[in-house]
Amino acid sequence: MYVVVITDLKGNIELANKAFERTTGYNRKEALGKNTNMLKSGFQPPEVYSNLWRTID
Repeated sequence: MYVVVITDLKGNIELANKAFERTTGYNRKEALGKNTNMLKSGFQPPEVYSNLWRTID
């Protein structure tokens, strides 16, 4: 199953599926309304995230 997260234009989570919970460890209810920045692991340099956003934008 794939992780599906739907956000608003500012990156605030509006919907997430069950795979999101299994993959991230966050409960969907606790993630709703929070920005996707909460998912940064801290293990990757900022360039990785910049590249990711350019790719999916």
